[in-house]
Amino acid sequence: MSYGRKAIADRGRPAGWGGRLILAGLLALVLAACYEVGEEIVDPGMAEEVPTLPGRYSLGEGAFTVITDQPGSNDYLYQETDSGGEMSTGSFRAIHLRDDLYLAQVMPGDGGIFAAFFRHPASWSLILLNTTPAVFDLAPRYHVEIDADMADILIGSRRDILAFLTAHTTAHLTE
Repeated sequence: MSYGRKAIADRGRPAGWGGRLILAGLLALVLAACYEVGEEIVDPGMAEEVPTLPGRYSLGEGAFTVITDQPGSNDYLYQETDSGGEMSTGSFRAIHLRDDLYLAQVMPGDGGIFAAFFRHPASWSLILLNTTPAVFDLAPRYHVEIDADMADILIGSRRDILAFLTAHTTAHLTE
């Protein structure tokens, strides 16, 4: 799932925002699958192991993502190869929220920090955000502002943003 500069520019957003998420496929859907955050929200001590996550995930049409764990930490590296053979890399940390739902802090190799949700082990795919009034009603409860004009950027303290993200339920996600 690449956040390429062209994909963001094509959606009418400035290319300088440099979409930078690369996390297991669905290029066309990725922009709808995460929030951009201004700083790390999951520090190494908070990151959790995701059992059975490392592996190779087919994205269809020859595209795939390889996820590897980092010995001695709960950080993961990913390498995505699109159907044209172009490769992107980055890292991420995850927090288990409930059942099979995880929150990932994604740090693409070309910069930026993003927050996304995924399910595992039932599948490996990002869950799309459902930025309906329910999400915008949830944000102020945690003193978070969503700048929806610029790629769903979250504005607030690190602690408040993390609380907002962990409060997401199925009403806030599209599956």
